[in-house]
Amino acid sequence: MHRLILVNIFINFIYFKYSIFIVGIGVNISNSQPSVCLNDAIDQQKPNSTLTHFTIEEFIGRTVGYLQKWVSQLSQSNILQATIAINNFYQFYESHWMHQ
Repeated sequence: MHRLILVNIFINFIYFKYSIFIVGIGVNISNSQPSVCLNDAIDQQKPNSTLTHFTIEEFIGRTVGYLQKWVSQLSQSNILQATIAINNFYQFYESHWMHQ
């Protein structure tokens, strides 16, 4: 299977009395040149897939929605719930990581 790099992620974690995560995500949604984009990858899956092209707004909305969910779970006052949320995030991340 040929894999394409569509996303770059930068994460910086700082802990000093409280936790700070700085996350930067770069995704090529629709610019086919000079490299490849998410919508090109979707086209390559057709006709075996019913995926449709993303708009930039849709992609940002979905991504922010997922991040909001994880941040909400991580900010629980109960340390057990926060630990479960961190483990769930790692499982999701690792299951979608291209170098698994």
